[in-house]
Amino acid sequence: MPEREKNGRKTIEEVQRLCARVAKLERIALRKAGPKDADRELDRAWSEWETTFDAIGDSVILLDSEFNIVQANAATSSLLGKPLDEIVGQKCYKLVHGSNEPLENCPLVEAQSTKNRQKEEFYIAEIGIWAIVSADPILDEQGNLTGAVHIIRDITERKKAEEALKESEQRFRNIFDN
Repeated sequence: MPEREKNGRKTIEEVQRLCARVAKLERIALRKAGPKDADRELDRAWSEWETTFDAIGDSVILLDSEFNIVQANAATSSLLGKPLDEIVGQKCYKLVHGSNEPLENCPLVEAQSTKNRQKEEFYIAEIGIWAIVSADPILDEQGNLTGAVHIIRDITERKKAEEALKESEQRFRNIFDN
């Protein structure tokens, strides 16, 4: 498995682990007699979740099944140049691509039908970057898609390096041919 894919999967697993921990703590809070202790523990778990979520360098967006942004990390705010309160509640395709509907090769559209992780490489003209965009579906107990974890990884520098390498190869070929 390529390193990028491992890191993306690692991020998804960390998000899932933290969500499971928060859910477990909520169940404990309901069972315990001491609501103040449970509230403190929930606050601590939520703080840990937010710190971890915002420490991720890639844009991570939690979406519902209708492409609405439910939550986003600090990297998303930086990438889009907007505060989080202007991001949450928006349609991802409208906010990221300036479109009124999902793009033709949108990974979330594909993930809705396959129920598996999908990714696509895009040039996002609205923010001027090349990106690998992935969608990891979130399924309910019946296997229905209820949302997705949407990751945008900026690969602009890699694309520039690839282009520079192609140009160098072409120059060397021209020199060799002449």
